[in-house]
Amino acid sequence: MNRPFPVVASRESAADFNPTNGAFSRDTAAGSERRWRPLWLALGFVALTGFVRLAAHWHLHLPQCWTRQITGLPCPACGSTRSLQALGNFDFAQAFLLNPLLVALGVALLAWSITSAMGWKAFTPASHRYGWRVLAVLVGVNWVYLCLRLPRD
Repeated sequence: MNRPFPVVASRESAADFNPTNGAFSRDTAAGSERRWRPLWLALGFVALTGFVRLAAHWHLHLPQCWTRQITGLPCPACGSTRSLQALGNFDFAQAFLLNPLLVALGVALLAWSITSAMGWKAFTPASHRYGWRVLAVLVGVNWVYLCLRLPRD
């Protein structure tokens, strides 16, 4: 018996669909847990930003990039600590100049946590298929940007 694939409602994810019986699972505890994961990630990002701000204020030694120390070239995450310091001081322009990908990921994480908390479906199966490719391209573009623009220490 061929059943057409049902239309996914905005509050149900494709992961909840059971193809054997053609129905969505009603496990609300697991769905609720999944719903709040992005919020916990966003809170972790905010906590990390606060930690870096306090570490700079207290003059604690912050880690240096080993890749840059050994090769002289920045890694794709170079400038992230300084970018987090700028975010902690609410200097968004400087944070973006130091590491655009970190700021973009922070904004995307914030948007994802808000949409998830509201119960909206943020990602479709197609976005999962291409998401890693898009992320790889963004990391590459960010690395080239950092090679050309990051201040030389």
